[in-house]
Amino acid sequence: MDPLAIHTYVILLGAAFVGGFVDSIAGGGGIITVPVLLSIGLPVPLALGTNKLQAAFGSFTASVNYIRKDLADLKDTIPGIVFTVLGATGGAFTLQRVDPAFLARVVPIMLIGIFVYLLLSPKFGHNES
Repeated sequence: MDPLAIHTYVILLGAAFVGGFVDSIAGGGGIITVPVLLSIGLPVPLALGTNKLQAAFGSFTASVNYIRKDLADLKDTIPGIVFTVLGATGGAFTLQRVDPAFLARVVPIMLIGIFVYLLLSPKFGHNES
C-alpha cells in the first residue's frame, strides 16, 4: 500500500471518530464526515449513504448506552426510530432519482449553509430540560 493511501485512511478514520462523537452528543456529525468523503472523490450519493450508515451505527450505540444508563426510555424512542427509518428510506429513494451532477453542485453549498447555521446557532445541541 502506498503512503498516500495510508494517509487517506488515517484521515477517514479520524473524521469517522470525530463525526461519530459529535453525532452521539448532539447530532450533526455529517458536517464533518461528508466533506471528507467527498474530498477523497466519492460520488455524492455514495458519500451520503456511507455517512448515514456510519451515523446509524453511532446513533444506535449511543441510544443503547443512554437507555442502559436510564438517560432515555426505550418506549419514548420508538416513534423516533419509526420516523427515522421512514425518512431515511424516503431520502434514499429520492436521492437515487436526482441527477448526480446536480447533487455535486448543490450538496457542497448545502453543507456550507448547514455549517454556518450550526456555527451561529448558540443553542444547537443543548437540551431544554
